[in-house]
Amino acid sequence: QLVEKSNNKALIKMPVFALRGIDFNLENQSIAIESVSANDADFQAWLNAQGVINYQALFPASKPASNSANKTAANPGEPNAAPWKIKINSMALNNFGAVFEDQTIKKPVVMNLKPVNFKLTNYSNESGANVPFELSAGLNKTGLIKLAGKTVIQPFSIKAAVDAKGIALKNFQAYANKFARLDVIDGKLNIDGNAVVSTLKKDQLDVTFKGNTGINNLLIREQLLKEKG
Repeated sequence: QLVEKSNNKALIKMPVFALRGIDFNLENQSIAIESVSANDADFQAWLNAQGVINYQALFPASKPASNSANKTAANPGEPNAAPWKIKINSMALNNFGAVFEDQTIKKPVVMNLKPVNFKLTNYSNESGANVPFELSAGLNKTGLIKLAGKTVIQPFSIKAAVDAKGIALKNFQAYANKFARLDVIDGKLNIDGNAVVSTLKKDQLDVTFKGNTGINNLLIREQLLKEKG
């Protein structure tokens, strides 16, 4: 359990976490794990008014490298240490939950993700390795989001089928207020298609989606201007 000291609030609870079948090879610089599993974890996260996620405060900012370190790194005569090879045959995260609050807007928006289930097989940190995965997540009690596909860790990319149903739009009223004077009374968003995420340059991603989107039972109402008097 990880607790924020300032208000004694539990940020992470993870009652069950297990590693099985660990093979550690120092000579070959490799780690192989048969399975990783965790159950019933809960996370509390928020984006404060300054746009900073709360978990950032838990880790000190990295210090710039010293001049001597920079010189050593720039010296072509000293090769970089070879990276460790990591393989995980199976990873399963079951019945996770997360509450996220966006405090950057006047009326904060709270999103509740539960249950979140994630499966990943044949993970490898080798460049170009394809890793199959499945993700399902409930959103604000009425919605359900499913992703299934493959990802490449290095260089990062994702190809996945996307299926989202019953996402209640009224939970995002605060965002709608930025663009229109409309109250969202009812309406549920549905998405069905395929998404591709690929790396263009460092820290730049290209996202494409092909499929169908629709809104069921949409009901909106124009906000009335309050008369002064």
